[in-house]
Amino acid sequence: MKEAARAELQTKVADVLAALDAFSIPKTAAYRKAVEDRCGNLNTQLQTQASDAELEVILGRQLEEEIKLCDDELGLIPSMAEWKPWKAAGTINVVEDGSGEPVAQEAGADDK
Repeated sequence: MKEAARAELQTKVADVLAALDAFSIPKTAAYRKAVEDRCGNLNTQLQTQASDAELEVILGRQLEEEIKLCDDELGLIPSMAEWKPWKAAGTINVVEDGSGEPVAQEAGADDK
């Protein structure tokens, strides 16, 4: 276990929440709500008086694994901002790419 894993995880959680704003993920997007919920739960657990070992039992994984998951989320947020899945509204347009074969394209995929 890293000596400062708990403090590093607190920093990573804050970074993830800040990235949601920095990349303008809408507050109404299901993706943002899920990330905020997860980060909120992590923050709640990190504020407890539980030892790091107890915290790992509560979370079901090592703190270093949680740090890695935050890093993964930080890598995903820019892609989600580019893809804008919240604009698709569940519809998919089918277009042709010149090959004569239909290609699925999310509605709003041309929105940049």
